[in-house]
Amino acid sequence: DCPGKQDLQNSIQQAHKLLSAQEASYLQSLRTLRKKLNLLHNSVARLPAKAKN
Repeated sequence: DCPGKQDLQNSIQQAHKLLSAQEASYLQSLRTLRKKLNLLHNSVARLPAKAKN
């Protein structure tokens, strides 16, 4: 008994929803990482320069 067209469409739609959710999560993680990198960069930029020996 092979899956019908409706079953295939439902499976594809579920996969699409899953990928969309994964993409949103990934993009949110990238935004968070970018913010942390910016904070780190700003912190380092404010450090006093070390005298060279």
